Amino acid sequence: MMMFFKSGSRTTELLVLQKGKDIMLDIQEFIVNVKKGKRFRRDIRIIHDEVLYLWIEIWNEAKPGEYLFSRGLKPGPVMIRVDQINRRWNKHVKADPHKTNPKWGGLGIKKDFYGLKHKNLDSITEAAGIKMAQLAGGHTTPVITLNHYAVGEKQRERDRLKKVPTKRS
Repeated sequence: MMMFFKSGSRTTELLVLQKGKDIMLDIQEFIVNVKKGKRFRRDIRIIHDEVLYLWIEIWNEAKPGEYLFSRGLKPGPVMIRVDQINRRWNKHVKADPHKTNPKWGGLGIKKDFYGLKHKNLDSITEAAGIKMAQLAGGHTTPVITLNHYAVGEKQRERDRLKKVPTKRS
């Protein structure tokens, strides 16, 4: 979850990562294939300092060519299905603890897993600006980032505008 949260990537982009392919731990970057319509492009994503230790841990557990996320979200030879992430999130995080099997529990959190990407990109926008959030999210223009991910930015802009000094006539 934390690797996804800090990556700015889509779930599908992380689940296809394999040891020895497109991951460069030494420079804290990885390459993803982004499909937009019928076209593909390769993008570089960063490995944030705060989660580098997790990348190193899972990297060390994986054998060459293994997917970083396989059965049990551990390295293995078979990539897990994309729907597994949301299924696990719904079961272990979103589920109402009073209405679920106590063995699995649930935290009753209402947000979806993908909401983590929104939160991260909004935080990046607040700290470093929309262009940095656009880069982190792999968006080709800041419009997508601003309209769909940086949900607090319009309010922050209005708040800043309230304090802009102007000359009196």
